[in-house]
Amino acid sequence: MRMNRVVTTAVLLTALEAFTSEHHDEIELKDLVTRSNVIVIVEPATPATVKTEIAIAPKGGSREKYPPYTRIRSRYVVKEVLHSQGTKLEPGKTIEVDAADFDTRLTVHKRYHLEGVRKIPIYTYYSPQKAPGEGAVIVFLSGSSDGWEFVAAGAIEHLDTRKAVEALLKAAQ
Repeated sequence: MRMNRVVTTAVLLTALEAFTSEHHDEIELKDLVTRSNVIVIVEPATPATVKTEIAIAPKGGSREKYPPYTRIRSRYVVKEVLHSQGTKLEPGKTIEVDAADFDTRLTVHKRYHLEGVRKIPIYTYYSPQKAPGEGAVIVFLSGSSDGWEFVAAGAIEHLDTRKAVEALLKAAQ
């Protein structure tokens, strides 16, 4: 009986690994700036994250067979707007931000569990020049289907890079 559980666990972990395997392309700060609809200085809100589940089960389907997608949004209070293209954000406003490529990640989850499709998408990521500390940070955002999402995974910079970001914004004009 124990061996069956071990084998079952190994199979499930292998399937989960195949599902969650991702390919990543790294982008530079310049690309992060040009891809952003909004660049804002923010501080974490309370609570710092909000977690919801998006049901994907067809009518009559079980949660076990068709697990919901767990959506985790980061919450921030806007302190200052450095760049805003087509959207007006005001200091003091609390925003919720999805992970980068939220729509794609949700679609991949649905297709895997509903259709058995195992596609490995390519996601972009950014490595901050300086690790963001506690307190205020710069975030790089784009619009998603129903709000905000990070332009790339890791699209958060330390406040010390503000001058470099502003120089890139000026150069892009």
